[in-house]
Amino acid sequence: MANVAAISRRRQTHDTNMSVYAAFIEGAGPLVVSAKGGAVTSPGMVAMAGQARADGIAADTFEFDEYQGCLEVLRRMKALGKKVAIVSYSAGVGTATLISYFAKLDFLAAIDPSQDCINYRVNKDNVKKSVLWHNNNWLSKITGIGGAGENPDLGFSERIEIDVNHLVADLLPSIKQRVRQELLGLNQ
Repeated sequence: MANVAAISRRRQTHDTNMSVYAAFIEGAGPLVVSAKGGAVTSPGMVAMAGQARADGIAADTFEFDEYQGCLEVLRRMKALGKKVAIVSYSAGVGTATLISYFAKLDFLAAIDPSQDCINYRVNKDNVKKSVLWHNNNWLSKITGIGGAGENPDLGFSERIEIDVNHLVADLLPSIKQRVRQELLGLNQ
C-alpha cells in the first residue's frame, strides 16, 4: 500500500488550468543503500519533472511502488479533461505498464525497464502513444538491472535503442529532449 504522506510530499502541481498532467515514476535504488527513487537513484526523472513544471505542465513524481496513488491521480486528472502521460524508468516501467490496463493514457514513456521486475505489455487500447528506450548495454544485460523489453516484446508503439550504463539512462539528453517534446506536444 502506498504511503499517502510520502505521496503528498512529492506532489508539486495540480493547477486545474493546466491541460496536461504527467506522472514521473522512478526506479528503485540498490538494496545496499535501501534507497527508493528520488534524486539519488533517479536524478533524470526528478529533472524531467521539474522541466515539465517549468513548461507549464502539471507533474508529480512517484516511487515505483506507489501504484495506487499514481493511478488515482491519473484518473482524477483525466476526469478533469486533462491529457495524461506517464514517464517511467527502471522498476517504474512495470508500474507504468500495469497502470496502462486501468487508465487511459495519451503518452507512456519507458526508459530502460529492469529485467528483475515484472513488466507488462502495454495495453494499446488505453494508450495512444508509447515509446520504449531499450538498453543494449552489456553490463545492464548481465546484471538484470536494465535491458528488458526485448523478449518478451512489451508492445510499445516505438522502440529506441540505447547503449549506456543503466544507472545514468534517465540522464541522457536525447531522452530528456524527446520526453519534453512529447509532453509539449500534448499541451497544444
